[in-house]
Amino acid sequence: MGEGAQDEDGQGGDTALDAAFDVLIAADCTYDTDAHAALAATIARLLRPAGRAFLIAPRRGASLDRFCAALGGHALLRWHIDPRFSPAIWLHHEERLAAAQAGSHDAADAAWAYDPDKHCPVLLTVTKAADNDGGGGGGAVHT
Repeated sequence: MGEGAQDEDGQGGDTALDAAFDVLIAADCTYDTDAHAALAATIARLLRPAGRAFLIAPRRGASLDRFCAALGGHALLRWHIDPRFSPAIWLHHEERLAAAQAGSHDAADAAWAYDPDKHCPVLLTVTKAADNDGGGGGGAVHT
């Protein structure tokens, strides 16, 4: 596929970028369900064998799970979801939940209701199988 060509998801691509990266990092990129297939295909194309993509995003209803289903269409990709990837973020999450349950909100919080589904990020780690790994279809989601 040369410069300007379209891949199977209708995305332009430059073969110089195929399998060019050991690590990809992205944040808040899984909310648009219409882009899931293209994002999964891009990750699969850009990662080198044994490469990893780290995505930070909230679950946003079923959006994150739907993105993981799109990853499942790429046999060489495995993934893992870690909601407690950061002790500091997890502590903040627990404090916000406790405050909401106790009904303790100051004036600044009154206009901003904490919704873990929208405001608490999780870490999604996507790993591309190594050349000598047989792959085998999709990945296991751990929550």
